[in-house]
Amino acid sequence: MAGLVKGTLLYHGTKAPEDFDYPDGPAWFSTARSVAEEFVSWHSWGDDAEEKSRVLVYRVVKRIPRLVLIDSREDMDDLVRRLDDGMGDLEFAGPTDLAEATCDAGWTGWHIPWNYPDGSDTMICEPTEWLELIGRESV
Repeated sequence: MAGLVKGTLLYHGTKAPEDFDYPDGPAWFSTARSVAEEFVSWHSWGDDAEEKSRVLVYRVVKRIPRLVLIDSREDMDDLVRRLDDGMGDLEFAGPTDLAEATCDAGWTGWHIPWNYPDGSDTMICEPTEWLELIGRESV
């Protein structure tokens, strides 16, 4: 288990046409702005969608407990095994399925400290419970 401490800055990149303060969970964040920038174009919003590329900046307002620490490929394999043992024959089509299963199992998310060269890959099930929006930055 891992926990992100109070005061940690997290970044979420998006170009969703609608404005929002918090993404619906499960949602992905990083400790590096540059990682969030890479994910600005992760989703396609259609040809008519107005481009609103931005990075939302958050501060962790209280330590996030029950955050699965994934420090190696073996840790990820162990998480999948634990979820499969607890919930039956799971088939994961991608990271969203794995994230939803992690949340359904009662964890608050996961933290992969160096999944990217610049920073973390952090998934949080209920962002509004742990984060405070402190800024919006255009990309």
